[in-house]
Amino acid sequence: PAGRIYLDGNVFIPDGASPVRERRKLSYAGAVFVSLVLDSKQRLSREIGVDGFGVVHGDEDNERGLNDLAEDIEDAVMSIAASKRKDDDAVELVVKRAVRLYFDAVWGKRPVISTAIHRV
Repeated sequence: PAGRIYLDGNVFIPDGASPVRERRKLSYAGAVFVSLVLDSKQRLSREIGVDGFGVVHGDEDNERGLNDLAEDIEDAVMSIAASKRKDDDAVELVVKRAVRLYFDAVWGKRPVISTAIHRV
């Protein structure tokens, strides 16, 4: 075999393998975790939880923060039809778009996004 390989714990991994790519992206752009709760009528029943690791949350020059991002996500989720909100994939896509738009504007980078959708 040719090329670079990495020792990850006790396992050799070729350069470009999924874990290597994912770790590079995490080290470059960080990660954002979003948690939202939808009730039986497809309405948000709790505040949206947003947490970021290795991402810019806003500073003196940029007053926007994760609370603003949560509001953007809420607006995006509520902008789609209630029937569409029954589909987790559709909700996840809308959340990802809102997070990407926010971080493109604030930071110019796109973090890894993980979304948890809870239904009650």
